[in-house]
Amino acid sequence: MKRELIRVRYNLFRQLYDLNFSITNNAQLTQIFQSTFQDLARFFEEQNNRHIGMGGTYPNNTYSYSFDSFRFLLLGSVDNTYTDIVRDLQLLYLASLDPNRMVDVNMYQTAQRNYRPI
Repeated sequence: MKRELIRVRYNLFRQLYDLNFSITNNAQLTQIFQSTFQDLARFFEEQNNRHIGMGGTYPNNTYSYSFDSFRFLLLGSVDNTYTDIVRDLQLLYLASLDPNRMVDVNMYQTAQRNYRPI
């Protein structure tokens, strides 16, 4: 994730500079996400070591292995945000993941019991 963020940081910071490092509404967040991260979100998720070790199984449709790290890095680059930015960012992020993800709580629990870090 770090390597890819380094690669796209110029585009990200150019957009944030134009907004005075503030994201004040969903339209601004969507524009930044779509132009910089939409194609990378799935890559971030599928290259996550925990995702690989768990066989790509999910307990529910709102779970992500890499969203928290992504959120921390993106929102750490911004000075001011609006109230529901985390929820909106999560919706954008989840929509960018593989639509055919394996969502099965029993399979996830089995993978969790058998998980061995890579």
